[in-house]
Amino acid sequence: MYLTGHRQYTFRTEGDYDYRYGSGVMIGASPGVFLAERRASTLGMHLNVTGEFDERDHHQGYLVADSGMREVLAGPDLTFSWRGILTDEIGIELPVWQDGHAMHLATGARAHTGVSVRSET
Repeated sequence: MYLTGHRQYTFRTEGDYDYRYGSGVMIGASPGVFLAERRASTLGMHLNVTGEFDERDHHQGYLVADSGMREVLAGPDLTFSWRGILTDEIGIELPVWQDGHAMHLATGARAHTGVSVRSET
């Protein structure tokens, strides 16, 4: 078994036209299990749960009514590693809970993939 986690804070200030996007935080945790282990390779699966929380925007000092968002997404990820040199991950997340203000675009699904290559010098 294993557990991964991440966090990110986005600090935003006022930009052009007196508009200030709200700052935000993203947090996540992923409990997982190894499905296969062979010599120097592993295959794991984990449940990725991510929360994203964005403050509301301001324009010319006034609150923008349809800004700001809070959501929680969850979904499976597969992770493969080979000899400590190559790691690959692929996953999808679907919304579990969303809270937007007024009319707001919301996440329908989020897919991701990543490859890490480590070279020894």
